[in-house]
Amino acid sequence: MKICSITPVLNEEFFIENFIISNSKYVDEMIISDGGSKDNTLNIIQKYINMGFNIKLIHHTQGKAYTDEFNQDSCLNAMIDLAKDYDYIIQLDADEELLNHHVILKEIINIFLRMNILLLKLKVYHYQSD
Repeated sequence: MKICSITPVLNEEFFIENFIISNSKYVDEMIISDGGSKDNTLNIIQKYINMGFNIKLIHHTQGKAYTDEFNQDSCLNAMIDLAKDYDYIIQLDADEELLNHHVILKEIINIFLRMNILLLKLKVYHYQSD
């Protein structure tokens, strides 16, 4: 079972390093689409690409950076097209981690496959510790 994560980013220098390190343990490839970052996000991503992490970086701004009004559908579709050879695609934000739940996730996927359910949307709860 091959899993790919897709993640749109914009100015995520405070989160992207931890995102890459933690999630690379649980997915086979990360596809990250930058929407015009002006901070150190791209340098951090490139550092991990150079270290051999399986990351595909694309630049997808449609002529402008991501904003609240920016329709990210075309960005997500571009990443999904790049991930079409994977069995499963997980959309994550740069401040999300899979932690140790990858085994549970794979079990859930297998259960739903046995039930012929092909689309699964999970609610992710964010928490912040002090």
